[in-house]
Amino acid sequence: MAALHLARSGFNVQIFARDLQQRPRIAETLSPEGRRELTLAGLWDRIPAGVVAPCPAVVTAWQRAEATWSSFITNPYGCAWHVDRGRFDTWLVSEAEAAGASLQSGTVTSIRRTDGYWKFHARQADAAAYAATSDFLVIATGRCGFAANLGVRERIDALCLIGGFAKSAPNADDSLLVEAVPNGWWYSAPAANGRMFTAWITDSTAIVNKGGGEILSTALQHAPLTRARFLDLPATFSVGVVSSALKACAGEGWIAIGDAMLARDPLSGEGLACALRSARDAAGTILNAQEGNSSVWRAASIEGVATIAQYVKLRNAVYTTGRNRWPAEPFWIRRSVPMNNYWTKI
Repeated sequence: MAALHLARSGFNVQIFARDLQQRPRIAETLSPEGRRELTLAGLWDRIPAGVVAPCPAVVTAWQRAEATWSSFITNPYGCAWHVDRGRFDTWLVSEAEAAGASLQSGTVTSIRRTDGYWKFHARQADAAAYAATSDFLVIATGRCGFAANLGVRERIDALCLIGGFAKSAPNADDSLLVEAVPNGWWYSAPAANGRMFTAWITDSTAIVNKGGGEILSTALQHAPLTRARFLDLPATFSVGVVSSALKACAGEGWIAIGDAMLARDPLSGEGLACALRSARDAAGTILNAQEGNSSVWRAASIEGVATIAQYVKLRNAVYTTGRNRWPAEPFWIRRSVPMNNYWTKI
């Protein structure tokens, strides 16, 4: 998205990325604000069929076992959307390329700033060496990567997601369901071809040396609303979900966006929309810098710090309500600690 905005503004933009299809994909939701970002970019009406599907409501069983329904009827941007993230990413890259950005596949091995330019070396997918220079650098490496020499990363929390796709139950609806349990929480969302994605979010210590199907079956005993949405247990995979943030998310000639700036807890449901918005903001920062306004880098960093602080406050409040339900459970005790004392450098 950042490449698309910048290419449309006349910049020579290059995207350097790993193969986005290599890692397991989970079901994701695009909030109404995410649709707004795509609309502002002139992209919403261009999304291929089947990449997104309406999510008419969010159902939660958080502070109590009974389900609470929340619709989007009052949201000016409409409902949320279930997203086929693999197809969405591929489509968005193609839109950036159509706008004039170029794509290289591989892994960046070094980045440094010399004489006012960025110089980087990379290893392409075919193992060929690659080198380039640029005036500006946008870091969009997600929650698992960042340029280590450009800032200190702080860990907010480390969770583990274990889940997969299963055949939907006949009575399963199109809502997103979030259900809290004593040792974590579940979410489930419909996917393509009559499938349901379901995932248990917990501490990694809860699944050590245990089989995925066995541990999932046991954990589902505390999540009756989730279990009722699919027929058989899914073939599972596990993914580390570390929420973290860059202490400084912008500097002279560079800016971090999306999860590279702030990797949110999946509970927020705002990761994709916030990534799209931060991409547009980053493009604006670079445009202003190109016009000679050097103060934009500090302003972007200050705004990033404020965004992170607000997120941490809201996240802490939500998990505290869970502890009110299970005051003695270690999972909830850990996540009601004030975040200012909880962060550790990684």
